[in-house]
Amino acid sequence: EHEHSRKKTMYTTVKKIEMLIGDVTNPLTLHADFSDAFNEPKDRFEEIVSNDFKRIGFRADYIYQAPFNIVVKDQKMMILSKADENRKRIEKDVPHIVTLSEIVRLPALAVTKEDMELDIPTIKEEELREIHHTKELRKRLR
Repeated sequence: EHEHSRKKTMYTTVKKIEMLIGDVTNPLTLHADFSDAFNEPKDRFEEIVSNDFKRIGFRADYIYQAPFNIVVKDQKMMILSKADENRKRIEKDVPHIVTLSEIVRLPALAVTKEDMELDIPTIKEEELREIHHTKELRKRLR
């Protein structure tokens, strides 16, 4: 119901339910194959960022029905990422990404055109271009 926007569940409500009946978020996983993901970027910035992720060793899938727009993964981890040149869109989506990241227990990352202070790790597109291996990005996320 939440995923189809029929009913919205607050994160605090889920945590209260867990206090009564146990872990309800554990069955939720994004470690699935994103074969139904979009294979084409929405814009040039998204294409550049995903190509940089691929260059350093990640698989990148485009997602459009979520606050994040690129899911990247390698053998060891999956990252929910928001790649956008538009500052307002990023600022609008980050609180939702934070909540989702906590629920599914996956790291999140924003890739931006300019410096931004956000509640998730942030890297500028030009800094991403300077990373050469998945280990470097994983270290940066910590």
